[in-house]
Amino acid sequence: MHTISFQALDHLRSVAVDPNFEIAARNAVCNALGLEAGDRLAIVAETGLDAIAASLVAAAEAAGVEVTAVLVDADRVRSEPFVERLEAILADVDGSIFVGSVAGLPKAFRRRLLRTAGTRRRHAHMAGIGAEMMRQSMRADWSEVDRISHEVAARLGSARRLLVTTSTGSSLEVELDPARPWCVGSGWLRAPGWTNLPGGEVYASPRSVEGVLVPDGGIWLPDGSDLGRDGRLRLVLTDGRLDLVEGDQRAAARLLEVLDAQPHGRRVGIVGLGTNVSILAPTGMLLQDLKMPGVHLTFGATVAQQTGADWDSLLEVPALVRRPDVWADGDPIMVRGRYARSLLERGLP
Repeated sequence: MHTISFQALDHLRSVAVDPNFEIAARNAVCNALGLEAGDRLAIVAETGLDAIAASLVAAAEAAGVEVTAVLVDADRVRSEPFVERLEAILADVDGSIFVGSVAGLPKAFRRRLLRTAGTRRRHAHMAGIGAEMMRQSMRADWSEVDRISHEVAARLGSARRLLVTTSTGSSLEVELDPARPWCVGSGWLRAPGWTNLPGGEVYASPRSVEGVLVPDGGIWLPDGSDLGRDGRLRLVLTDGRLDLVEGDQRAAARLLEVLDAQPHGRRVGIVGLGTNVSILAPTGMLLQDLKMPGVHLTFGATVAQQTGADWDSLLEVPALVRRPDVWADGDPIMVRGRYARSLLERGLP
């Protein structure tokens, strides 16, 4: 199969571009990463996602951006000389975009793509991207998502306690730590670093979480499978840890098996709020659904280098609740999944 440079680029140029992807692709290249004519972009795409990669190539070349293309598969990325050659390419570009599945490539390889320190590179990470996301959430105005995200993060920055309830039975009290800042993952980059796309979330590592979580939006395991969209599980949390899982016995056993396989797997590492108001409906896909207005808790990973947490885990299992009511120190933030208009100066839709 094609690997690097002209062969891969010629192949992607030959792929018919879906007209429904054009706005999303232009958003990724020109809006999210802010690339302009004369800039250099590297597209790293997993084989099988050629149509999305092709749309990015077309958008970049239409904007006058110089493109290098790399097509990879699970066998290829296990070759250390190949990966080192790829890293040398990434060190010499203005922007890069990864297009891949959640489980098709080793996680260690995907994490190496995020190493932007010492370079000018702005990296968009689209792990789990699909056609539905290109038609919906990727069409967002990232400058507006960035504005909304910073407004929400600023309001939450001084809060000490969040209350989260839903009509499906969730009732959580989240104690926040002033020493752990709210981070913005808006999908908008103008300096070296990386962001997930589609973007649209703010997140922090809480001090503690108490109560009941009914993940009616989903629970995503590392292999990409979803345990919870039908609301069949009820998670009881005490002092920031999962104590009890009620409901479907097989799903409960599978969740506990995954969480107990890693140190700190049962601890809540992240609390996040989605800020991409362009998302109209859930799709069942992790990369998009966590960005729609709602609340998610992540078991395991704290993203310690960003959140300032004093612990971390290799595990990352997010659980989403839809249409929540959220209060920060008694003030309304979200009402049935819609941000309170009083929160932002210009108001939210």
